Amino acid sequence: QIQQSEGSIGYVEYAYANENGLTMATLANKAGNYVKPSPESAALAFEGEEVPADFALSVPDPMGDQAYPIAGLTWLLLYPKYDDPNKLKSLQAVIDWALGDGKQYAQQLGYVPISGELAQRVKQTVDKLGN
Repeated sequence: QIQQSEGSIGYVEYAYANENGLTMATLANKAGNYVKPSPESAALAFEGEEVPADFALSVPDPMGDQAYPIAGLTWLLLYPKYDDPNKLKSLQAVIDWALGDGKQYAQQLGYVPISGELAQRVKQTVDKLGN
């Protein structure tokens, strides 16, 4: 729809725009540098940021010289307990895969895999579900 409306601007995630060959904006960041969107420039938006205990990190105007100024995280909203233990086991297995072997696919699709330390925190939190 955006491409069909002359002069329009829209927002879709990088992976979708990249996969579909959409034109993406080079934007000025807080440092005044014009930065192209990429997984690398998105990762720089979170560099040095401390992820709080509840994982609710938001960096609306990143400091990095080469950080893309619009970068967000993908969230998982999970219940603290699951009535069906098989559902919980399946959920935990999918998340374990995503944090391990699945990282390669995240990178191929243009997503930024989380660091080893943060991945471990996520895994520990998910492993405690239902307990």
